[in-house]
Amino acid sequence: MRVSDNMIYGGSTDAMMNLQSSVAALTSEASQATRVLTPADDPVAAARALDLSQAQAVNTQLTTNRSNATSLLTANEATISNIVTTVTDVKSQVITAGNATFSNQDRSNIADTLKSDMQQLLGYANTTDGLGNYVYAGYKSGTQPFTQDPTTGAVTYHGDQGVQTLQVDTGQTMPVSVSGQALFQGNGTDMFNTINNLVTALQTPVTAAANATEAAASQVVFDSAFGVAITGLPTPTAAQIATSTAAATPAQTAAATSAATLAQQAHDADYSRTDFTPGSTGALNQALAKAGTQIDAAMNNVLSVQSSVGANANELSTLNTVGSAQDIQYTNQIATLMGQTPADLTKTISELTQQQTLLQAAQKTFSVVTGLSLLNFLK
Repeated sequence: MRVSDNMIYGGSTDAMMNLQSSVAALTSEASQATRVLTPADDPVAAARALDLSQAQAVNTQLTTNRSNATSLLTANEATISNIVTTVTDVKSQVITAGNATFSNQDRSNIADTLKSDMQQLLGYANTTDGLGNYVYAGYKSGTQPFTQDPTTGAVTYHGDQGVQTLQVDTGQTMPVSVSGQALFQGNGTDMFNTINNLVTALQTPVTAAANATEAAASQVVFDSAFGVAITGLPTPTAAQIATSTAAATPAQTAAATSAATLAQQAHDADYSRTDFTPGSTGALNQALAKAGTQIDAAMNNVLSVQSSVGANANELSTLNTVGSAQDIQYTNQIATLMGQTPADLTKTISELTQQQTLLQAAQKTFSVVTGLSLLNFLK
């Protein structure tokens, strides 16, 4: 077979161009640290990697949502902690006001303290976020949720029951706000109304006249059959006993007196009554007992909300841990499919070095072969 110059040049050129193309491709793979530069390099791997990239993007967005949710819940927790502190102080003032040795002025001073607590609670209730939106107004974030009547002290809610949510995981949303009405007026109690009524009671002077009226309107009376009816005195007077028990034996009189005393005590401690004389000790004790019960209910409600917010924050922490693990998994799977692992890079560099060596050898061989001439042998 006769080997012509055209065959030598054509074959050598094709071989070197193929080697140069291979070197260029491997150089791109090495510089970009990936073996799949275009979908055509590996259609199946590229399609799978695209699916994983989309899933990773969703996971990244959910991570951002969880970060935003965490910020909102953290701010809520801080505010609710302050509310708990203030309500605890209100409860302490209620207990202190029950001191029987306190004067009207002492109770008036406590009322002033409670007014300050009320203003603190209103401040928390009208908390805004960094954008000026009211946190406890429900969906009406642009409307101040709580306002106070300057004359009566009554507090009115202007928000709604809406609770804002964020999607924090695939198919899972989480509340990141609390309705102001649920927080401050939930569980059948209204802490603002309770404090307002308590302030009014403490500012009402207790007078001897009112106590006398209360006692007169709430007396123990014996009927002729030794029945006892409440119509105030812990112990019946001698005249009452004598009139109602003229024919009674000492034992009968003692029994009736004991029953009357017990009935009187139960009557005085019945704070569901609506007939206490305003300004009497009984009316004051009734107001303190009622306020104490309502403040306890309000505190339980706030603590319940605080517990719910804390539980959500803990769940977000768990979801973040899972999300971080998923992100790493997605990254590793994509790297494997696209040939981006350290092992892939080592293999690419090895192949590149090999192809470069082959190209250099081909170029050297081509140079030697094309330099051969019959004239060289005739010299």
